[in-house]
Amino acid sequence: AERGLVRLGKDGMRLDFGGIGKGYAADAARRVLREQGYETVLVDLGGDLAIGAPPPEQESWRIETQTGGFKDTLVLADCAVATSGDTFRFIEIDGVRRSHILDPRPPHDALGIQRHVGATVIADEAWLADALASAISVLGAEDGRRAAGRFKNVQTIVVELPD
Repeated sequence: AERGLVRLGKDGMRLDFGGIGKGYAADAARRVLREQGYETVLVDLGGDLAIGAPPPEQESWRIETQTGGFKDTLVLADCAVATSGDTFRFIEIDGVRRSHILDPRPPHDALGIQRHVGATVIADEAWLADALASAISVLGAEDGRRAAGRFKNVQTIVVELPD
């Protein structure tokens, strides 16, 4: 850790930054824009949002989200939002709906989770919102909310639908 290196224990192992990558990049873009003097910004990287100060003469941004098929309008400024779940990204295999999200906990079958959860997370930073939205999709509504509750300034909208 001191040298900033990671060693993977098995041949063929790879790191996938899909759970925080877009959020991290959105935070970096917002930071660069602020360094250039732009405070009124909204960076959208595939639905992961890093939100700056509101537009002129507005108190906030109005953000439309769709969590588990339910639409919401969020009124926000100076924060981040990420939504994850199987609402739009899924596949059916042998009649079973599978999300694009994998559960990394053993035992896993290398196929997407079958839980139908949609999670929208509002946090101070987009990397955290991105990571928590994905984690909630894996953990489910109750355990996911509990996990998100460990962080300051985090709000969640979670919809879990029956199979």
